[in-house]
Amino acid sequence: MTCGKEAGWLFAPPGTGKYVAAYHGLKPAPFKLTVPNGSVEVEAMGTGTVVWDNGKVTIDAIDLAGTPTITGGTLMHGAPIDRPE
Repeated sequence: MTCGKEAGWLFAPPGTGKYVAAYHGLKPAPFKLTVPNGSVEVEAMGTGTVVWDNGKVTIDAIDLAGTPTITGGTLMHGAPIDRPE
């Protein structure tokens, strides 16, 4: 996982294919999560989470910029994505 210069964390229970990553930045920053079978890349996001559940991706973040790029997985429809208007 790579994110801005502020706090972030990653939780990955062994053998589950699940990864939960979070960024707690006050300002939006680029975010990338790389897992064994794919990746999620966001141009920029503020505080939020990215969940990879065996290829099913959900993103819940403030100040999300751009369209997430997902390799090896699918963005789940109806996933809560907060985009500024």
